[in-house]
Amino acid sequence: MKICRYGPSLAVLAAGAAVALVLAYAPTVQAQQSAKPDPAAEPDWQAAAGGKMSFEVASVKSTTEFHPPAYPLDNRNAYVAGSRFSASFPVWTYISFAYKLAQYGELRRAALAHAPSWVAEERFAIDARVEGRHTKDQIRLMVQSLLAERFQLAVHFETRELPAFAVTLVKPGVFGPKLRPHSEGPPCAGYTDARSASAEVFPPNCETVQLMVRDGITRFGSRNSSMASLAEAISSYATMAQEVDKPIVDGTGLAGNFDFAIEYTGGPLVRPPAAGGDGMASEPQGTFLNAVRTQLGLKLLSTKASLRLLVIDHIEKPSEN
Repeated sequence: MKICRYGPSLAVLAAGAAVALVLAYAPTVQAQQSAKPDPAAEPDWQAAAGGKMSFEVASVKSTTEFHPPAYPLDNRNAYVAGSRFSASFPVWTYISFAYKLAQYGELRRAALAHAPSWVAEERFAIDARVEGRHTKDQIRLMVQSLLAERFQLAVHFETRELPAFAVTLVKPGVFGPKLRPHSEGPPCAGYTDARSASAEVFPPNCETVQLMVRDGITRFGSRNSSMASLAEAISSYATMAQEVDKPIVDGTGLAGNFDFAIEYTGGPLVRPPAAGGDGMASEPQGTFLNAVRTQLGLKLLSTKASLRLLVIDHIEKPSEN
């Protein structure tokens, strides 16, 4: 299995001709807010998870190897398998997971503005354990404590008004053919490997954005997601595809949860055709945002948004043990 990295919070797993991606996202921004939220306020998910928590034992070591965790480091909350947290990532990935933030572009630059370069570049292997059954949000709190204790991490949050794009319906009240209310689609079930050829529904899992690349075709989607989460997912992928340079926020005004699935030829994870012949593709290469418009019925409009930013104030390399 080949492991690739695309951005601070995207772990891409490639197996043979197929690529599967679990994309972390969080509805952290809103377009044209009338009242700015208190950036220092404790997020609802953190209060619900129970406040400060810690692992019972943990080791941290510098490494050059990649070691995937037993469960996706996405923003879905569920009970995790086992009592062990074990992975190898740059510290920035652990920070994004611990604080349930998908930060990229301007948000990532603001967070790392005063941090040393190794935070986003060097990998550290963490192997930690805690007894009992815990949710992923509770594991985040434990990772927060570990980062504070072992990396001396100190952060604060700010709200800044920054240029952004708002995702809106192309035609008011009209959805594209690949976008529908979740209540009109199949119900959620247990976790299924996105690479499974037997998966009849794409994406097979709810509340997690997933990407599948097979034979030059990119499939990207989510089920049972709010419009804010959908906008964040589009923003993360469009940034990776280098089609936007600003965050994308929800400007639809639509409540409830939705299912969407985009499919198009090409994409940032599709290898270019081998040299030889006339060098022409068998069909025109579509773009991701064109697929968003034609398949989801959504377009982007320039706006400004109040963005909650995590800023790293202090961090140190840990002593290994």
